[in-house]
Amino acid sequence: MASGQSGQGNPGPYLDTAPVRNGEATSSSPFQSHSQRDEGIAAPNSFQKWAVSRSPRNPEDGNGLVGENGLRGEAPEMPELPEVEVLRRHLDGVLRGRRVLSVEVLRPRLVRPTGTDALRALLVDMTVHAVGRRGKHLLFNGPHPSGTDGQIIGHLGMTGRMFVDDGVRELPRHAAVVLGLDQGRFVFEDPRQFGRFHADVSVLGGMGPEPWDPAWTPLVFGQRIAGSGRSIKELLLDQSVVAGVGNIYASEALWQAEILPTRPGRRLKPDECGRLWTAVRSVLEEAIALGLRVQPDFTAGAGGLFYYGESGTGSGVEERFRVYDRAGQPCSRCGGVIQRSVQGGRSSFFCRGCQR
Repeated sequence: MASGQSGQGNPGPYLDTAPVRNGEATSSSPFQSHSQRDEGIAAPNSFQKWAVSRSPRNPEDGNGLVGENGLRGEAPEMPELPEVEVLRRHLDGVLRGRRVLSVEVLRPRLVRPTGTDALRALLVDMTVHAVGRRGKHLLFNGPHPSGTDGQIIGHLGMTGRMFVDDGVRELPRHAAVVLGLDQGRFVFEDPRQFGRFHADVSVLGGMGPEPWDPAWTPLVFGQRIAGSGRSIKELLLDQSVVAGVGNIYASEALWQAEILPTRPGRRLKPDECGRLWTAVRSVLEEAIALGLRVQPDFTAGAGGLFYYGESGTGSGVEERFRVYDRAGQPCSRCGGVIQRSVQGGRSSFFCRGCQR
């Protein structure tokens, strides 16, 4: 298994990805000590505004959901880098050193293009050495007795969940892949079946650098978007520009950097590129820190979450979105009204009062 940092064009596993501020999940080493990993590491819960429980679609808006805050949201967002990173840290703590004894595929669609037989051949008798991440993909790495280094790639899709339990309780209704381990079992479930669990590394090939990759500098970022007529929001969502940024945190980063999401990339000045580069890292680090505060609760069932974990009720943890899903509310910075528009089929939230 190789570790290290992957720059643009390098699809290798990116294991040293996400320093978190305020001392909650620090270090630039690939993995924390066992005690650090086990204490306070939880399944993520970053969509607390409306995705803690799946609300029915608003009959007045075929594209929307009614959220916990009473606002009309849109269809559930796909888990983004912070949610996947928190899940990675949790799974690394419980899977590292475990040996795979059996593989059961209950939803063959989710293991394409690898297929059930090939997946079983790759996984049975493999010992998990580490769980890495590349963008929004989880990487399950470990040697096989055959002498090969295996890597299985997991993607949560929109409703995927991955967890390890004692193997005694009944499997969830939408279990897709079940790995019997020498201690417990690993379960990947996905009601909507948009997730994947396979060995096709080509999906990593066109990805850009990670937000914390030393190769991703403000200068490199500026050069990458210079000359582009596409909106800066669309460029942030382009995984070849920077890996892992999704719709929620693109809106948040643009608000923090005081840049309108509709601005063409070529119109950004060097100082604006620098502000946005800083903001991308800042909002992702904050989201990871918040996710790490939520204690895992594997006995509560799915509860509508993307992952197994507490709903956050009474936990003192609250997602601090400044603009996302806050259309019609006052901007916390200037008091202007937060607006919503659609770019490339995705909602953008912004404030015209302070974003230029």
